[in-house]
Amino acid sequence: MMRRQKARKRPMPLVEAIVGLPFYTREEFRKQVQYAEDNLGCENYEQWIRAHHELKRKLEALGIVVVEVPINVEEMQQYFLQYGLRNDAANRSQYVARKLFERRDLVSLVRQ
Repeated sequence: MMRRQKARKRPMPLVEAIVGLPFYTREEFRKQVQYAEDNLGCENYEQWIRAHHELKRKLEALGIVVVEVPINVEEMQQYFLQYGLRNDAANRSQYVARKLFERRDLVSLVRQ
């Protein structure tokens, strides 16, 4: 009777990734607080900027390329209205991904 050999687990290859993080100025953050239909997770700009920098640091430590995507809240809100979307975390992420995709200069950062 033949015995089956167990397949050896191979380590997963490292994957290069680009992640867009929204970046708000103090004024844009103030506007976003007014428009957001969910909790932003931060009570003020100082708390938000600390959390933003910490997340960016952690992602970069994993080898992920982080691109800060400047947010114009009025422009983003118009996008949401145009497509019938709520201003919530999921749709803000979608918006940031769209803005990141529009950045043709980032192509050189991706391993081909």
